[in-house]
This record gives sequence, C-alpha cells and structure tokens, in this order.
Amino acid sequence: MLDQIKNDKLIYLLQRGLPLVSHPFEEIARLLELSENEVIDEIKKFQRVGLVRRFGGVFNSSGLGFQTCLCAVNIPESDLERVNSLISPNPGVTHCYLRDEVPNLWFTITIHKTQYNEAMEKLRHLLLPDRLLTFPAVKAFKIQVIFDKTDSGQPVPVSALPGETVKLSDREKQVVRRLQGDVPISTTPFSHIAETVACSEKELLQLLQKWQHSGVLKRISCIIRHQRFGFKGNAMCVWNLPEEQLEETGAKLAEHSFVTHCYQREINADFPFNLYAMVHAENKEKVKEKFKELEKLENLKNGRMLFSAKELKKTSPVYF
Repeated sequence: MLDQIKNDKLIYLLQRGLPLVSHPFEEIARLLELSENEVIDEIKKFQRVGLVRRFGGVFNSSGLGFQTCLCAVNIPESDLERVNSLISPNPGVTHCYLRDEVPNLWFTITIHKTQYNEAMEKLRHLLLPDRLLTFPAVKAFKIQVIFDKTDSGQPVPVSALPGETVKLSDREKQVVRRLQGDVPISTTPFSHIAETVACSEKELLQLLQKWQHSGVLKRISCIIRHQRFGFKGNAMCVWNLPEEQLEETGAKLAEHSFVTHCYQREINADFPFNLYAMVHAENKEKVKEKFKELEKLENLKNGRMLFSAKELKKTSPVYF
C-alpha cells in the first residue's frame, strides 16, 4: 500500500498520460521508485473503488471530424425529469448538469460535422416549448482536466490543436474505437490493443505518436471522478469582456492550475458572456475564493459563478 504522497503523485502522473512505449507503467513506476506490478495493482485498486471513471484515449474531437457545443435550457424543477429524459439518452451528449443559476440545465454535445446542423435542429424541436441556447466555442485557451494534490508546480501539458480533420482508414477508426473505451491494465497494454486491430505493437505506437504530435490525440490517461479525489466543489465562471481583452485574459486564466477548461464562446442574448472558465476546488467556499482570486489578479468584474447542483450524465465522446 502506498503512502499518501506517492498515491497522489501516481494519480497525477496517470492523469498526465502514459508514455507511448511498450512498457508505459514501468516508465511511471521508475519515476516513483516503485515496481511495474505495484503501479498496475494500484490502478486496478483505483478502478475497484470507483476513483477511475475511465482509462483510455482523450482525443481532440475536431481532429476526428466532430463538432462540440455547450448548450443550455432553462426549465422549472418540476419538469427536470422529462427534459433530462430527452437530453441524456442522446449518444452525442457527454456531460449534463443541473446548475444553481438561470439557465439551470447545461449539457455538452459532440456530433460529426456532417450531421451537426440536422441533429441540433432536431434537438431544438424536441425540447419545445423550452428554448435551446447554444454557446459554440470561438477559441479554446485550455482543455486539460488534470487534478493535482502534489503541489508539483509543473505546468499542465497543453496539447497541440489539429489544423484540420484527419482522414482515417478503417483500421485507424478501429484504433479510435478501442481507445475511446478502457485500455488493458497490463505490463504491455499497447501489445494487447495491437492484437485486436491486427497490427504490430510498433505500428500502433508509431500511429499514436503521430496522432499525439499532430494534436489529434491529447493523451492516453486516467480520467478520475474528481469528487472522490477531494475536489468536491466546481463552478462554471463567466465574464463578458471586450474583444480586445479576450486573448490575453483567456491565456492568463489558463495558467491557473485550478482552471481545467477555459474558452471564448459566442455571446447569446439570453446569457451575455463570452469568457468561460471551469474552476475546481475542495468545496464550494474554496471555489468562491478562487473566483475572487481570478477577478483580483486579472482585473475582472461582473462575473458569475454557476455551481454544479447535480450531475445527470458524464461520459466520454463516442466517435466511431
């Protein structure tokens, strides 16, 4: 059994991503002065106790030809169950939260670009008489959900964004399908994956390295249930900034370790904000402190915090 310091370091390293080598867990074990089998046993324990939500590939959706949009709808609490039954079963919906502000129901949807407009129009009609609000991203400043208890001070890795959609062969789509689930927790996980897609381990690793270099693949990592790791508070924090301030301020917000997502989004008349940052901390009061810290450090005013009241759905995108 690991002491708390090594336990937290291991969880941090697993979130940053596996090295794309034949024995990735051996590489991580070396950093912690552990054995490969000790690391594997700990990961399996994390899975058993429910700390790990998934251990697999994290992709840039746009690089695979998919479009993502943040959406919201404001509904009375008495109608929540009905509206959620229309939203959450949609396979394109990856996250759905009830928040304690107006609008109160927020969700993220990821759909292939060729089907996006038609799918969104169907969703608008499905939700009537409630009005669907959409907030497409204009620019991403940070999309790295990595929770750190180690006070490492290391910058969170920011992957490159793909310049355009990559064309995938049938076998490459098989690789994406395999990685969008869980990877085998074994001494040679990539060898096992290669067998399932009928290629050599060397070929698979070369492909993954190419995807990572181009930004299509962010990392292959542990996605944790952050509440069980001690980050029980989170809020979507929003501001409305002049266009000329967005680039600099968004980049500065992204530097803070407690900010996991930071976007410029299109302004909607019903929710007139264009800078969004997800803030996580130990509890609600700590989130409020972080919010005030951001406003003071970056000279932000008139922001709002939308706390998560209830998680209705949280999954990873399914691409192919």
